[in-house]
Amino acid sequence: MRTTSFSTAKNRCGEQLHDDRPFVVEFLKPLPMLIFLFIGKKGNDNYSIVKCALAAGIGFSILENCNYLTAILQSGASGAAAFMVVRSLSAALLHGVLTALTGYSVQQMVIYRFRSLSLLAGTWCLAVSIHSAFNFLAQIEELKMLCLLIPATMFAPGNPGMEPLRKESLGSAQ
Repeated sequence: MRTTSFSTAKNRCGEQLHDDRPFVVEFLKPLPMLIFLFIGKKGNDNYSIVKCALAAGIGFSILENCNYLTAILQSGASGAAAFMVVRSLSAALLHGVLTALTGYSVQQMVIYRFRSLSLLAGTWCLAVSIHSAFNFLAQIEELKMLCLLIPATMFAPGNPGMEPLRKESLGSAQ
């Protein structure tokens, strides 16, 4: 009989809290997007930086998935194909969306010609929190499938969080 107790979940939570990967990954992935702040170019449309960030995040995920696949194949574990399909769908979208989130804040700073360290720090903290929640859910057998909902919900068309800021909403920041 297999049971998952609260203490098991608590131990996994403790492990996750000591896991620094989301902090490092969410800091490094969007670094190239900061170049747009210094050159001040917004691109061909209002979402060009977001698109570049999305591509950078998915590219990172492809490399990470290759690393996982290599490790799985070398260990001889079964079910590598199913694991990689689910991981590719969930993690690729997660990394892409979280990097695009930071790209969105950079895009807004370029469009409206302002710089805000607090906006970047807040976006980074949000990305780290979402990534940590994803990793935590992925470690608990009964909740694994919930981690698919995190990137899918964020990427859903019509998400009000992806609407461009309007100049009127910035008030006196202009």
